[in-house]
Amino acid sequence: MKEMSSIDIVLVKPGSQKQLYGALSAFNLTAIEPPLWGALLAAHLRQLGYSVALFDAEVEGWSYEETAKKSWRLSPC
Repeated sequence: MKEMSSIDIVLVKPGSQKQLYGALSAFNLTAIEPPLWGALLAAHLRQLGYSVALFDAEVEGWSYEETAKKSWRLSPC
């Protein structure tokens, strides 16, 4: 993982499967989708010279609180 000072932009794909699919997600009928749009945006920003961190909170199994804490630690602010 990069040092805090070397990250310009932090992108996060939130864990939203349960919100999107409701009760169906409890039966494992839904797939976890890769953060395609986030990856495309990150690639473009990197071509422009920015350093980017991309997190997929859904795959990591992070709660909203955990995601916020981990993102804040790398945030350039």
